[in-house]
Amino acid sequence: MQKRILLPLVVTLVAAVSCTPGLFDPVVTATLPASETPTPVPPEDPLEIAYINTDGKVWLFQEGIGPRPIMFDQQNALGVQISDDGEIVAYINALGELLAIDLTDGTPIQRTLIDSSYLSSLSGDSQPKAYIQDFKFIPNKPELILTIHLYDGVGGSDNFWVDAGHLHPVPSRLFAPGQGGTVTYSPDGNWFVISRPDELILSPESVVQARRIFDEYPPYVGLGSRNGPSVVWTEDASGFYTAAPIYNNNGELLGKSGIWWVPMPGDDQQLVFDYFAQLYHQAYISPLGQQVIFLTEYDNLVDLSIARRGFQQVFITYPKAAIGFVGWAPAPENGEEDSHCFVYWQDQPDQPTLVCDGISMSDLASRPVYDLRSIRWIDDDQFLYLSPLNGQYDLVLEQINQPGNTVAQVQVNARYPCYDYSKGK
Repeated sequence: MQKRILLPLVVTLVAAVSCTPGLFDPVVTATLPASETPTPVPPEDPLEIAYINTDGKVWLFQEGIGPRPIMFDQQNALGVQISDDGEIVAYINALGELLAIDLTDGTPIQRTLIDSSYLSSLSGDSQPKAYIQDFKFIPNKPELILTIHLYDGVGGSDNFWVDAGHLHPVPSRLFAPGQGGTVTYSPDGNWFVISRPDELILSPESVVQARRIFDEYPPYVGLGSRNGPSVVWTEDASGFYTAAPIYNNNGELLGKSGIWWVPMPGDDQQLVFDYFAQLYHQAYISPLGQQVIFLTEYDNLVDLSIARRGFQQVFITYPKAAIGFVGWAPAPENGEEDSHCFVYWQDQPDQPTLVCDGISMSDLASRPVYDLRSIRWIDDDQFLYLSPLNGQYDLVLEQINQPGNTVAQVQVNARYPCYDYSKGK
């Protein structure tokens, strides 16, 4: 099952690491009570959603079947992710530990991936201990990439790898301490890009072969993102698009930025189009790399501009505290057209606006949106989001210009996503 996450861009990473058994808790198997009614049969490509229920536990919603509890940990869950094939669910518990629920054989089997003692060992004697900032499944694999914030006297975040499908998983640090960054994986799970504030690193599964892209100059300094430049992979994993300022042969800035195409294995970089923008700006690349929306701040205003080959214009100028870009909608599934639509908000973040072909404008959601990061597109017509209701939060499945349906009520956490989905592989 394939998971497409385009709003906002999100990130992951891979490595080939040998595992040694015996460091963590034993495997725990829990059997659900037998049902007295016939078991429903899901459709061929069901939508599966792992989420944190209002009881603080991880539940699984399966299209055609409905919801069921799958977590048997005494601690409540804070964040959850599901693998592309829907067979493994990972979650962070209230102790900050990372656990996995293996659904391969139908019966949930729970195992610990990273426990409190491991996090404490990364911190040394300093307090508080290191904690997991982010965790994502690598596409098409049962493996996870983690970003762990360290309290080692210096601070900073590093990237770690762990195999959630292994009976005795052992985490591994991917790079030297202090060399972590934002990671974007290719859809086939065989390549990753790590973005740092001043560089872009490309690597296949073996990090030994990692190397810098655009190594002549540091083109990413000042792109306006503390996490480094955005990266958008093509669906066939043949390459990725990224944004970078343009230099002349003497290494001098030309006052322009460009969208660059980097085909695998990354030996060449091709300029797709350029656009005029301040050095410090935030760039958001469309799914097929043929358009970019960028924000430029000056005085107390923000220009939200759109550019493509031979075209550039300011879409709207607005007070900077009252506007924001949410993301691009997915491109049509025919693979020949780039996205026609994007989402932004002005004045009211809980009422984002859908803009199509630069003209048509309408409310994206039929209900108020809680946290714009909760918007997740399933395809170019369907999306999920969280909506507040009477002190609780509904997980809503909706089609463009149609009322949404509540899938579940969830418990939210400010640090981690409270739901994740897979579909269609």
